[in-house]
Amino acid sequence: MKRKKKDRTGTFGAKLYSMFMGSMVIPVLIAIFCFWLYSNHILLQREEQNIQNVLQSVSRNLDMQFSESRNITNAFYIYNQVFQEAEFLNNPRLYQYYDERSRVQMESTYVMTLTKLLHTSEQNMRDVVFFPAAEGDRAYYLGMDKGLQEITYPGYHQEKWYQEALEAGNSVVFEGIHIPEYDDRKKPVEVYSYIRPIRDMNAKRVIGVVRVDVRSDMLQDTLNIIGGNGEKGLMLLQNGEYLASSACFTKEDDMELKDGRMRVGDTVYRTQSAGIEGTGLELLYLDSRSSLHWAYFYMISLSLLILLTGGVLAFINYRRQARKMVADVDRITDALQRVERGDLDISIELVAESEFRKIAEAINRMADHLKQYIEKEYLLELQQQKAEYRALQSQINPHFLYNTLNGFVALNRMGEKKALERSIVGLSRLFRYACGSQESAAVENEVGFLEDYLKLEKLKYQERLDYMIWTDEESRKKTIPRLLLQPIVENSIKHGMGDGDGHLMIYVLAKTSRVKGIGEVMILSVRDNGVGFREPEGEEERGVGIENVRARVRLYNRHAIFQCISVPGEGTKTTIVIPEEKGGDTQWSY
Repeated sequence: MKRKKKDRTGTFGAKLYSMFMGSMVIPVLIAIFCFWLYSNHILLQREEQNIQNVLQSVSRNLDMQFSESRNITNAFYIYNQVFQEAEFLNNPRLYQYYDERSRVQMESTYVMTLTKLLHTSEQNMRDVVFFPAAEGDRAYYLGMDKGLQEITYPGYHQEKWYQEALEAGNSVVFEGIHIPEYDDRKKPVEVYSYIRPIRDMNAKRVIGVVRVDVRSDMLQDTLNIIGGNGEKGLMLLQNGEYLASSACFTKEDDMELKDGRMRVGDTVYRTQSAGIEGTGLELLYLDSRSSLHWAYFYMISLSLLILLTGGVLAFINYRRQARKMVADVDRITDALQRVERGDLDISIELVAESEFRKIAEAINRMADHLKQYIEKEYLLELQQQKAEYRALQSQINPHFLYNTLNGFVALNRMGEKKALERSIVGLSRLFRYACGSQESAAVENEVGFLEDYLKLEKLKYQERLDYMIWTDEESRKKTIPRLLLQPIVENSIKHGMGDGDGHLMIYVLAKTSRVKGIGEVMILSVRDNGVGFREPEGEEERGVGIENVRARVRLYNRHAIFQCISVPGEGTKTTIVIPEEKGGDTQWSY
């Protein structure tokens, strides 16, 4: 009760508080929200511009780095003797068409040209390796501190970078940061490789693949311009696959690029990209925006703190003024809830002079008048309903007795003295049950009554009539209107037998079940395999017994369902569904 009182107080108080919120707090919150949106828009614009500047600057820097590797691969096309030496390296049998001096001169030009390009490079080139297209495992290595050497690289034709170079046409293929297998220096360093196929334009065939290995220091320094804390960074992709990145990301990280967002481990980054012309590489700018979000968080937190301080002071003043008003509303609400529960003995007393006192006095007068009216109306309704219920029940008893006595007359005419005696004893039990004043009975008593009734009918119809009655344990103790099923069974015999000598089987069922959306219900069913009948069109043509049953079910439980379906030639089925609800009065033991 105390909890409900607190809730009622809070209901009226909440309305006053909503007025307070609408006049002060909400406008301030709207102003803060608009300020946050504007600040967010400005900061995002500046951030976007900064990202574009970074991408353009880094892209130009990388393009300059790759241009020196491009110059080395272009030497195979610019210098005729370099290209011829590459043809000889791919097919040594071509040496026989040149004299020794020409062969030495072509090799010397090849070595001097590429070595010069290596030494004049600012990118700290490591070496140039030519991989012939001809079958075999030999390759030709040229380092900054070494001359042209033949090396063995088993299975390079099946390497991924080699296959991609052949499929790339005249484009460039990159291999990410690694240590080459053929680097036999004491202190090998990490490099990235600029790979390009060398083609004979006249014969339109590939004579080999040239691979320029470049120290990764400058590339890594360029990408490390952004990053270091894991919130921002740069990443190079080749055909959507990882090539290199800022130091805060590694190739071993679990990465996934989808819908403009890159997931690295558990962190999701927003991305902006820029392509590097002539390389097929894509430069990604990764930004988790966490630092920017923290700035927004601090700004909003400070604003909310100021708002909360002012709101608390205003709320204290509001509570001081509204406490008395809320107490009056609580007394009125409590009285109205008592009226709702049916308690009309109320008297609201308010001490303070206010408009609420006039309301309280009006409610007191209303409760007095309502109490007098309800008492009169309620008693009248109960008397009318009881009279209707007894009138319906009284229509059944004479009708049943009349049909039973006709059956006894038939037994007497047939000379069935013993059967007549058993029938009279059964009739005495039936008559005692039917003449009782109780309006409801347990299902097991009603079923016992039906068994005696059907025994009397079977004495009359002999082999033409059989029956089966089944109830579950849960339904046997439940109550239903007394003599509810007998008119239905009588109707089955009356309309089911017909004029011939056919066999009639009657099934009586009572069970308890649970229906979704309704809850626990009791189902009563009477079914026969008789000749059936056509449903009458007018209400006045319906049988008195069935209509009485329908009316009694409706009076007993207003949520109950009554259904009678008869198909000529197939039989009749009557179903009553009674939801769980107390009804009726004292049970009568059969």
